[in-house]
Amino acid sequence: VVVPLDVVETNSNDLKNAINRLQADGDTALYDAVVQSIDLMARDDSNDRIQAVILLSDGANTVDNRTRQEAVDRITAERQAQNPVVVIPIAYGADADISILNAFARAGNTRVQSGNPDEIRLLLELISSYF
Repeated sequence: VVVPLDVVETNSNDLKNAINRLQADGDTALYDAVVQSIDLMARDDSNDRIQAVILLSDGANTVDNRTRQEAVDRITAERQAQNPVVVIPIAYGADADISILNAFARAGNTRVQSGNPDEIRLLLELISSYF
């Protein structure tokens, strides 16, 4: 489920609360979430700030609404925008499917970052320093 949280500077508590309420239930619509996240952010017509999707994922997609190629194509198409939404994939877990996350990274001209439970806070703090 994609939940838009608006500007992080004014909604950091909402973001923390949303993260704390996350519950794994077995299904992952990764490709849908990537496309939906980009579409939501691309609607913002302001050009004065960086727009990014931080994709913390094991790369699994267990719901077949969209294909991997549709997600890759959406990331690729966004690169042509005046203020593109950048997708930064973070491979989470030892068994993460790096091939899917690499496909997203190549499409968006970024790199897959590696994350694990012990270091994820530091990695997210590092990424947030770019914004």
